[in-house]
Amino acid sequence: MEAINELDKKYEDKVSKLEERLQQTDFKLERNNILTEQNTKVMEKFSGTLENISSTMQEISFVTKNLVNDMESVKKSVDKTNDRIDEIDKKSKFDISLFIKENLIQIIVISGLIAYIVLGKVGF
Repeated sequence: MEAINELDKKYEDKVSKLEERLQQTDFKLERNNILTEQNTKVMEKFSGTLENISSTMQEISFVTKNLVNDMESVKKSVDKTNDRIDEIDKKSKFDISLFIKENLIQIIVISGLIAYIVLGKVGF
């Protein structure tokens, strides 16, 4: 009888250990189910967020293209304005050496006339 009690006790110990492991497994399974559910919710939100980001990136790309076009227009306008300023600067500069070179004969004649008049009045 003692052998039966001993076998019964071993059986109860094994059953008790198996029940304890089963409880731990149930607890882990429940925790995994909760984590899976949370992960699913996060992934759904993440998917929506990615769609929003994609839409925003497309808008940014469109705006950037428009800005590039506008900047090119402004650059052309600035270049044209700079060219006009350079042209006006060239027209407004007085180059004395060029003036003398182009009008040397007139300068000599006028200087001679002035010298003749001044010297004639002074008495030379």
